[in-house]
Amino acid sequence: MLSNQIINGNHVASSSYNEKKNELEKCQRHSNLHLEYSQIRQEIDWFYYRNVELPAYNTANYIAQQVLVPIRTVIPFGEQDKDTEEYRKNLFDGKRVSIEKGFILEITRAIVNIVLYSGRSAHWMVILNGLSVEISSGKVVALCGPSAYGKNIKTLNVTWLRSHIGIVSQQPVLFTESIEENIRFEKRNATDDEVQSAVKMSNGLLLVF
Repeated sequence: MLSNQIINGNHVASSSYNEKKNELEKCQRHSNLHLEYSQIRQEIDWFYYRNVELPAYNTANYIAQQVLVPIRTVIPFGEQDKDTEEYRKNLFDGKRVSIEKGFILEITRAIVNIVLYSGRSAHWMVILNGLSVEISSGKVVALCGPSAYGKNIKTLNVTWLRSHIGIVSQQPVLFTESIEENIRFEKRNATDDEVQSAVKMSNGLLLVF
């Protein structure tokens, strides 16, 4: 009877562990997909800017510098129309590429429509699951919940809770006692090891020893 209970208990624990493990692996796969999607968008943007858009604008700027400085350069009348037309062509190419690039980035905006997210402090707990979002290109969207939403301290031990809370003011004050007694102010029954640990964490070894 006891052995069956132990086996059943181990089976339930193993199933729960496997479920959480599968959720974690799914979160990691979707996170990797999101990173790859962001990298693809950046590569598309940089490719069009470097290879087409920037050269077109540079050429247009070069032509403008050659044509619009009559003080230093005398241009034959026959060349003016040619240079003006070349300038307009390169300027148009630059604008056209900008529009094409924006269109390409726009149609890829909803490529990730299922979001799974887990926090760093509790990575085994999935916070968002199956959330579909559609964000326009160039927009930044933040998901914000109510302040302190989901937190409840009613079931916590008051003494334990207060032992994990400290106040650090903008102007720290030391009482007219020894450094050790200042450290023991919060916890009078602190052991010597606890005092030394507090000193190490505050980088105060040089002041005490």
